[in-house]
Amino acid sequence: MLAMITSQNNPDWPLDTKISGNRKAGLTAPSKVRMKLFTLDNRLIVRKIGTLTDTDKKAVAKALQRLLATRMDAGKGTSSPQAGGVLKNVIKNVSCVLTLSLESK
Repeated sequence: MLAMITSQNNPDWPLDTKISGNRKAGLTAPSKVRMKLFTLDNRLIVRKIGTLTDTDKKAVAKALQRLLATRMDAGKGTSSPQAGGVLKNVIKNVSCVLTLSLESK
């Protein structure tokens, strides 16, 4: 699962998380993680450009947990214990910044 990272100076979304360690993350401009989640074929990931600092990882994990808890509460009683375990694993593994290929082949 991936989340959008943007340096655009648009109005914040409720769960936007500012990245304080831009250099370690491999980012050249002040950026934020936007909880616009998606999946992507691994073949489109070109390389890892950096890693979030521990502080940024915790902040992103907290925002992700808030988002997922909100989604799970909306469908009360519909999530399975297995789904809860998967979500905890996703939150625990928040870590790196990737460069994606958007070129068509």
